[in-house]
Amino acid sequence: MSSNHKKSILFIVEGEKGEVNVLKKLTTILYANNEYKIYPINGSIYELFDDLKSDEDLDILLHLKSKAKTDEDREILSKRYNSIYLIFDFAPHHHKYKLEKLKDMLLFFDDALDNGKLLINYPMLESYRHLKEFPDYEFKDRMIDFSDLNKYKEIVGKESAYSNLNKYDYNLVMCMLIHHLSKANYILTKQFKTGSLDDFNSLDQSKYNEILEIQNKLKNDLGKFYVLNTSIFFLIELKPKSFFRQIKRFICY
Repeated sequence: MSSNHKKSILFIVEGEKGEVNVLKKLTTILYANNEYKIYPINGSIYELFDDLKSDEDLDILLHLKSKAKTDEDREILSKRYNSIYLIFDFAPHHHKYKLEKLKDMLLFFDDALDNGKLLINYPMLESYRHLKEFPDYEFKDRMIDFSDLNKYKEIVGKESAYSNLNKYDYNLVMCMLIHHLSKANYILTKQFKTGSLDDFNSLDQSKYNEILEIQNKLKNDLGKFYVLNTSIFFLIELKPKSFFRQIKRFICY
């Protein structure tokens, strides 16, 4: 999925460590030629939402730049980018969690080429590797109990076969993408499959909002919800035609 055409990408993320390391590794494996910046806000999507509500402009870069504390941060937020992704956790145990906040944010941040696109991890970033050895047939139905959210990282550490980022390669990342995309389609349609290029192109923020509502209902009704990482879908969005051409040769499940 490499390309000679460089794209400049900005990731707005929660924290400085986990997100930065993962995004650097994944983009390096699949898109070594791209230029990217990662800007951690050191806060949750819910706190960002509250801040933005007080900003009438709602321009995410101008908003963050107005709060930047260093010249380096202001420089990052002053650049022009081909794509902007906001990558945040579902984290329904957060004290500011509110379904309507996330729904509003999903519908507002709906275009990576314009005002930015919000992608949500269920329950948090580490879900990207909450996979046992491929093929992981159990992943389709894998859920996390609401009561276990505070120890989710520990759970993933014990259950994941892919905890060492240094061992990641192209084939592994492609299989991760295939598993998570199939899981998203399963949540929406009850069919565990990647679908077609047209199916992926129709996976807009209204569909992500539908996933969010399903997850929230499961949380309320059963006290648990599906493990799913949508943030890594930016890797498909950057070159969707190439991705769907190449997955034909991958047997991941």
